[in-house]
Amino acid sequence: MAAEFFDSKEGFVRARAARGQLPHRKLGGRLVFLRAEIEAFLAALPGVTSAEALENVRARTGAE
Repeated sequence: MAAEFFDSKEGFVRARAARGQLPHRKLGGRLVFLRAEIEAFLAALPGVTSAEALENVRARTGAE
């Protein structure tokens, strides 16, 4: 599940997807997040590594 990948709450991931800030697909009424697409998205962020991006998410959501 994408929330587990980001070590955050499901609502955080859904909100980011709704704003177009995370790549996702819709399958019926469900949101589907492909790990490869999420990793590619994080790797393409300018000025930050994917590990740094994940750490930033964890810091902002209070996850450890």
